[in-house]
Amino acid sequence: MVSPRDEICPRFSFNPKGGQDRQGSFVIAADNREGLAGFWTKIFPVKGGQHYRFSAVRKTERVSSPRRSVLARVIWHDDKGQNVTRDEPAATRFMEGKAFRSEPEFPMDKGADRNGWTEVSDVYRAPSKATRAVVELHLRWTEPRGKVEWSNVALTETTPPAGRKIRLATVHHRPRDGKTPAEKREQFAKFIEEAARQKADLVVL
Repeated sequence: MVSPRDEICPRFSFNPKGGQDRQGSFVIAADNREGLAGFWTKIFPVKGGQHYRFSAVRKTERVSSPRRSVLARVIWHDDKGQNVTRDEPAATRFMEGKAFRSEPEFPMDKGADRNGWTEVSDVYRAPSKATRAVVELHLRWTEPRGKVEWSNVALTETTPPAGRKIRLATVHHRPRDGKTPAEKREQFAKFIEEAARQKADLVVL
């Protein structure tokens, strides 16, 4: 149980009858104040270079933006508890030869069942120097009395996923019309819609 500061710490509890399968859930709940933040955390041993699947399910109450407020993170550490570097080389000659710190992984939301439990899962390759994976389950920046239950949390070794091609779209547009930021922002909509029509996976503005 961790919070950035004592004064914004939410309430932590374990419900032995909670969870999607009623086998227990880890609960984080805010009181009547806004802006509370905290997370459950656990360290899993890993082998560098192996692939791992993170999976969990969560259910929220009074949380208007779950993707912002109830996220999971996976952070790669070495035996000393320090962040490890990425295995991938620099993409530009300017940064060639420099080691980059591995950034946290953010597993994506998948589908929700009829009872409101949302799957959060993804597969990652542990950096070669990693020996630990720090898993964090967050509640942050939510409305008063916001609440999340996490259950079925696991990090398991798995086979590498099959490769796939990514379609990238770029939009180079300078919005000259319009007077307000909102009016200028809306001018990008037609380009984003066209990229979606062409089945782009990622759009760079």
